[in-house]
Amino acid sequence: MLLKLRGGLNSFLVTILLSVLILAFAIWGIGPGILQSAQDTVADVDGVEISTQNFANVVQRRAQQFQLQLPGFGDVNEIVQATNLDYQVLNELLAAARIAAHTNNLGLRASDKQIAKQLLSIEAFKLAGGFSPEAMRQTLISNNLSEEQFYTEIRRDVARQQIIDALAEGSVVSDDLVEAIYTFERERRTAELMSIRTADITDSFEPTEDELAAFYEASKENYRTPERRSYRYVLVTPALYSAAQNPSEDDIQRAYDDNAEKYIVPELRSVLQVTLPSVDAAEAFIADVRGGADFVASAVAQTSFNADEVDLGDLSRDDVERDFGAEAADIVFALDEGALSAPVPALAGVNVFMVTSVSEGSQIALSEVREEVTALARQELALDAMFDALPDINDAVLDQGSLDAVAQQLNLSLASVTGVSQSGDNPDGNRIVTTPEEAAILRQAFLMQLGDPPELLDLDPSDNRKGAFVVELMAIDEPIVPALDDIRTRVLADWQQEQREQAAGTLADEALARVEAGETFTDVAESINAVTFDIKNAARTGGDDSQLTPTIRRLLFDLNIGEAGVERSADGYAVLRLKSVEPGDPSRAPAELADMKTQLESSISNDVVLQYQTWLTETYPGTINQAIVNQLFRGNALIR
Repeated sequence: MLLKLRGGLNSFLVTILLSVLILAFAIWGIGPGILQSAQDTVADVDGVEISTQNFANVVQRRAQQFQLQLPGFGDVNEIVQATNLDYQVLNELLAAARIAAHTNNLGLRASDKQIAKQLLSIEAFKLAGGFSPEAMRQTLISNNLSEEQFYTEIRRDVARQQIIDALAEGSVVSDDLVEAIYTFERERRTAELMSIRTADITDSFEPTEDELAAFYEASKENYRTPERRSYRYVLVTPALYSAAQNPSEDDIQRAYDDNAEKYIVPELRSVLQVTLPSVDAAEAFIADVRGGADFVASAVAQTSFNADEVDLGDLSRDDVERDFGAEAADIVFALDEGALSAPVPALAGVNVFMVTSVSEGSQIALSEVREEVTALARQELALDAMFDALPDINDAVLDQGSLDAVAQQLNLSLASVTGVSQSGDNPDGNRIVTTPEEAAILRQAFLMQLGDPPELLDLDPSDNRKGAFVVELMAIDEPIVPALDDIRTRVLADWQQEQREQAAGTLADEALARVEAGETFTDVAESINAVTFDIKNAARTGGDDSQLTPTIRRLLFDLNIGEAGVERSADGYAVLRLKSVEPGDPSRAPAELADMKTQLESSISNDVVLQYQTWLTETYPGTINQAIVNQLFRGNALIR
């Protein structure tokens, strides 16, 4: 049903601004007297007030939806504080109030005719294909919304729609502009490419001492070493105690019971579901099906559901409860195969369920998973042993102050790391810190100073089951720039690489000059042993098979037919000569052209909306009663 309600909101512009109406209607979930002691207004924007009741109800409704999606996350206040949900909702309501303030100042007001038209368009108010006052009344009652409140919001929304229409008019893109952009973007080019790779330069380059020294001085910062640290540590994890554990039968049974959910195959039911506008309509539908009518066909004929939306497939109790609530789950899982439910009240009408088949649940016996459960029991015993040992380790660390003494006293392994960088590399460039546990110890070692006393720390502060460690910093090697003689081989290799790159660039420039002087591309390439390629149908924005680098592609689309150019490539230099250009042809792809027009108009609309929202915020900043916001969900909250 939510898909049906969303169907008409496929424009980004309309979605952004009409969401205001959805927010205004979201006054559900809190009884009318719960906030009587609170002040009435949480914010005011140029005379347009945001009521405390409305704000609190919207926040609570959003939090309840969050709970349905992530069961067990916490109560409303915990969700709000963890996600800043109250501030998200407040910002949305402020945006709505700013639009209302603007429409008020412009003198925009909806006529009765416009109100009537809006009412007739609301699906929830329709019954048997037409508008039903009774359906409207029932919907408003179920949503705890008075007719006065509803008409006020409808009137505001129609006025807001006039603003939307005015903004949308400026987002129309002409066909000529779309065709020009299409012609430009879909242009294809072919060219010859000559690849001059640095690795193919085989000349022997030997610098003088002065040349090498000058190169070193100019680039010496490239050779600065990272800070390196040496430390030793004791790592305490459940794995340290696992081998000594021998689970008893009671331990194994307890592990099986504690992990029972892993070994339960839940009962599944194939469920059909449809939402009708009223109890009377639901009872008539049930009577038709019991009289022999097909559930799916009748549901499709009488509602806006399609067959796929009616047939929900195999669902567990948790699935039904998540989607329809606990009451519906109890009803569905009490039905026999082939049975229909009675009408079940729902948010936007009345649900009817039918169970077409039942797959009984089962439980895997302990004997079938004994080896796996025994391993789980061993893990739990090892975890208990680790937790039992940690207080003694902590006391030893505090008493001894040295990891040598701690390791000897408690018979623990002491590991050492020497000369490691913050990225986990040793001086030879090899990665020596490879596991998550080693990485956690490395991070702590780089937070310490020499002389800091060792302390017992969790490997993961968010999960103490992973274990703990103690690290002792032994030495810090500060960053230095090594002397030339200490890194002569490395500096020489870098100098020679630079010479090869310069030689490749010179060769590319010479090849370009020869091509521009009239020599054929092939003759020039053969004379310098360069490799040539044909670039076919290269696109301006990529997405083709040419695999050109961005710089070479940019050069290709800067050239005129017959012109050549040179550019750096991933492995050296490339010389290009443009052979042909094929502009994009709008007449060949009308559907693609239409999509491009839609995207351009949407992009312009988005920009207009953002500018309008920025202007509204600056023009109508509004005032917020921060004390009420904090009182509701942060502190002595009124809602629990």
